[in-house]
Amino acid sequence: MTSPVNYRFDIFLRYHPVQRRWTQRLAERLDREGVRVWFDRWMLPPGSDRRLESQVGISESRWGGSGGFS
Repeated sequence: MTSPVNYRFDIFLRYHPVQRRWTQRLAERLDREGVRVWFDRWMLPPGSDRRLESQVGISESRWGGSGGFS
């Protein structure tokens, strides 16, 4: 029997720059509801490697999502 995975985040949010504000509002709403959100504006330290930090965020998240569904 395998042990359950303990994720640091419930969801990793990614988005197109045009949809940043919409995605940030979504992240804020989810956060208020108790969802642990990985959102780059909150999680990326200045000068960090965006690609590397994003990969870490994805691996530490239960779910991934994109803002602006079509």
